[in-house]
Amino acid sequence: MDGIDKLTRHIYNEGMTLKVYVYQCKRCQHEWPSKLARPHICPKCKSPYYDTPRTRPPRAKVKPEPAPALDDSFNPIVKIARELQDG
Repeated sequence: MDGIDKLTRHIYNEGMTLKVYVYQCKRCQHEWPSKLARPHICPKCKSPYYDTPRTRPPRAKVKPEPAPALDDSFNPIVKIARELQDG
């Protein structure tokens, strides 16, 4: 938060006062300064619920396994075709 420190020193040297609020998103842990008393969204994750912690863990990204290839021996048409080829 080096930018906030520089801003605070500049305002202090000028003899002015300015309230700068520092917020932390409870979802993505991002911290940001704001002059607003209550920002609308987190600037990083864009969540409007930045001040509410998650109630359940985030979903795991699991890739589904591919379906096994079908065996042609169960298909009756393939069985008849094989019998005609063999016989």
